[in-house]
Amino acid sequence: MKKQEKIFEVENLTAKVKEAKSVVVADYRGIKVSQMNQLRDKVREIGGELQVVKNNLFYRALDQNNYEIEKTKLDGPSLALFANNDEISPLKALANFGKTLGGLLPFK
Repeated sequence: MKKQEKIFEVENLTAKVKEAKSVVVADYRGIKVSQMNQLRDKVREIGGELQVVKNNLFYRALDQNNYEIEKTKLDGPSLALFANNDEISPLKALANFGKTLGGLLPFK
């Protein structure tokens, strides 16, 4: 990713974090593409958004919004959930989906 693309991505993530009522990060290791698409659709239906994020860029976006997180927590493949309309329903959907997958999608 070129520097200009990284700057644009950080700005985009910063705006999403600022607008969201809540933000959760999960590890998506072991999730199939079809399962990920199914989860994205379900979360989108209830007013949320899922995005696979680059850890360093997401850390910068959180920092620019004055959120504190240990950098070591953002390790491995990360999936960000932005709850835009309802703070709770998208989080429940993510947690329930993780349960159906046998404990996959641990929150970071």
